[in-house]
Amino acid sequence: MRQEGQLSQRVQLEGKAAIVYELKDKIPPLAHTGGCVLGLDHRIPNKTPLEAYRFHIDKAWESLDRESEALS
Repeated sequence: MRQEGQLSQRVQLEGKAAIVYELKDKIPPLAHTGGCVLGLDHRIPNKTPLEAYRFHIDKAWESLDRESEALS
């Protein structure tokens, strides 16, 4: 079960397309209801490629920036 705002860390194991989909699904509602804080509730899954982790973080910030500009 997915909860609004809960970004999956496991998506990093599924590839870039899955990461982009996850963020497009989750970030806009958060931005439009007051924002969010990016953080971890537990550790990154074992065997997560560093490139995937960095891509996830970079795309999350891009999404937040894009949504905040749209609200301005």
